[in-house]
Amino acid sequence: MKWIWKRDGSVSVTILLLVVPLFLFHAVLIDYARIRIADRETEYAVRAAGRSVLSSYDRKLQPYGLFGLAGDEALRKERFNEVFAYQLASPAGSGFSYLDLRAEPDDRSNQALYSLGNPIVFQRQVLEEMKYRAPLSYAESIIGLFQKTGMSEELGAGAAHFENAERLEALLEKLDKELDETWDEAMAYMELASSLHARYSSLLSELNSLSERIGFHTADSVRKLMEELDRAIRLLQDNVASQQESVRNMHNSMNNADEEQQESLTQAIESVEQSIAEAEASLNELFERKQSLEQLLTDIAAYVALVTQASAGWASDVHSLQQANSRLAERIEQARLANERLRAARQELMEQSNQAGADYWKSVPVYDMEFFSSYKTDAGKVAAMLQAMKDRWEATSRFSGEPYEELMVSVQTYGRQIAEFRQTRESEEHQRGERTQKVRQAKSEQKAKLERILSEVRKVTGECGEGDRPFYETLGTTRQKGSLAAKYAGLRTDQEAIEGVDVDPLAPKDAETGVKGAVSILKAIPGLLLGLRDKAYTAEYALTKFNYRTMRVEEEKGGKPAARTLSAPLTHPLAGQEAEYVLYGQTSCTANLTSAYGEMYLLFLAVRTVENMMEPDKQALRLGSPMLAFLTAAAEGALEAWTNMKTLLDGDRTALFLRLPQLTVSYPDLLRIFMLLHGREAGMTARMQALIELNTEVPLTDRLTYLQSTATASIRLWFLPGLFRLAGEEGQVRQGRWHITKTEVTSY
Repeated sequence: MKWIWKRDGSVSVTILLLVVPLFLFHAVLIDYARIRIADRETEYAVRAAGRSVLSSYDRKLQPYGLFGLAGDEALRKERFNEVFAYQLASPAGSGFSYLDLRAEPDDRSNQALYSLGNPIVFQRQVLEEMKYRAPLSYAESIIGLFQKTGMSEELGAGAAHFENAERLEALLEKLDKELDETWDEAMAYMELASSLHARYSSLLSELNSLSERIGFHTADSVRKLMEELDRAIRLLQDNVASQQESVRNMHNSMNNADEEQQESLTQAIESVEQSIAEAEASLNELFERKQSLEQLLTDIAAYVALVTQASAGWASDVHSLQQANSRLAERIEQARLANERLRAARQELMEQSNQAGADYWKSVPVYDMEFFSSYKTDAGKVAAMLQAMKDRWEATSRFSGEPYEELMVSVQTYGRQIAEFRQTRESEEHQRGERTQKVRQAKSEQKAKLERILSEVRKVTGECGEGDRPFYETLGTTRQKGSLAAKYAGLRTDQEAIEGVDVDPLAPKDAETGVKGAVSILKAIPGLLLGLRDKAYTAEYALTKFNYRTMRVEEEKGGKPAARTLSAPLTHPLAGQEAEYVLYGQTSCTANLTSAYGEMYLLFLAVRTVENMMEPDKQALRLGSPMLAFLTAAAEGALEAWTNMKTLLDGDRTALFLRLPQLTVSYPDLLRIFMLLHGREAGMTARMQALIELNTEVPLTDRLTYLQSTATASIRLWFLPGLFRLAGEEGQVRQGRWHITKTEVTSY
């Protein structure tokens, strides 16, 4: 055991203990460095192979700035393998290879994903294309026409003015409606009051006539007189009968009498007959007296009946008139509330406006409180007069003489109150009716002017032929099953509403829709800058890759040659209407072009209306209708807008604002504005994809843009492969070679 303690060879052992770990460390370090370099080279090779595969893009789509992978999977895989192996191979004749990389054929794959039919992928490529070909400064210059000139704020104020005018007009019409209903109630009230006046005037006259004939007689006193008269008549009739019997007897006695006796009998008969005649005359007088008493009794009965009738009717008549007065008062109150709402709205607008605006809103007529209070008071006086007449009537016991005169004064006062109420209210209603009629007539005239121009706009249908129909049947709408547009719209996952904008394809049908369409544009213009970037690029793409109505005319007049655009828009089968189809998505050339014409006209109409509103028509202001002033401004601007529209359709530029004639716009400029205003990118994207497929006959769903590639390379380990096998993952070291697998994603 002594040899253990010997020191012979200790230096060698020490050196070995130092050198061997150092050697092992360097061996591992060298292989690790080689592995890291090989890892990077493999990554580069996979990436290069992927790019090489993507270089086989479809040349038909390239003019549209679109890149999609053409060819089948086998060709893609073959090209990938070739490039990958080439990238890993050592240069020819290089001798010693530090890495000795080798492609492993069994661990390769590449998968193409995400076609150009995907709206997100398509939109991204459109934006990339237009970043270089359509700087935002151009779109901003168009928007600058509105923003920098201050017209954006003025147009927005014009839209707000229309909404305020419409609101005030609605309140004014509500007030007129309430006043109409109040007047109807007032006429019914006056008719009832007048009928009561006529009734009680007639009753009073009849009672007075009867009272004058009756005097102070009563039915009992008259009956008593008639009984006495009947007794007198009977006595007198008995006396006459007795005397007549005496005459007959004397006539009988004359046959046996001598001459002297006959003469005496004759004188006696004459005397008795004279007495009979006098008695009969008295009887006639008594009968006449009896007849007059019977008439008097009839008059008394009629008098009593009339008094009873009047007494029975007074309570219900007064109640009916009071109820009618209450209904009228309620209608007056409703009208007053409508008037106060109008006053409050007018005052609010006056406070928010400058002096000119305040004068404009001040022209809207409102009634003062005196109008409604006097309306109620005058109506109430009529009911109060009837109540007073009732009280006096019931206090009157004899309808003749002084009581009658006093009651007649009360009846006449009641009648005068009705007449005064009618006269006052009819005068007010006449003035209001005249103003309303003038407003209606003026509105009709202005609407007629506007509609005459709109009819001219509707006649412009563009240069469309029957040859476009098959193309539209192929393109279709985004909701038309089997169409190209529907195919691409169906690839969206957000279920966004993608139909065309809501513009009447035949232009506004009447003045009302025309004005509202112009106002909708006024409201949208101040928001032009919101979300500008992507929408501006999309608009520029549509206007540079596709044709539109005036493109050929503009080129002939010295504009930018559209034929030199890579996509050659003037050679497309759907001539002079592609951009309009992209924007509006209608199913015919006529529908798309007239949609564009109608909306362009509405834009000019909106601008001209606002310009005219800066100096509103004084006659319209005097009539006090805010909407009439707006309609007048629109009617005046309609002809100017039509002139601008015809200039655009001729391929020329025209002034957007009359006060800034140096700032002009063209037909495509307005299409840009409309695409920025309300073009729905989802629908526009689907229709652009459909047009590209129609023009190139290349389904975008077959052109892929995303490549996921996986490949494996290996490097021979120089030192200690077993150690690396323990340190690496299972299967990473095989047959002394370190295997490196890389996955790379490459896209256009």
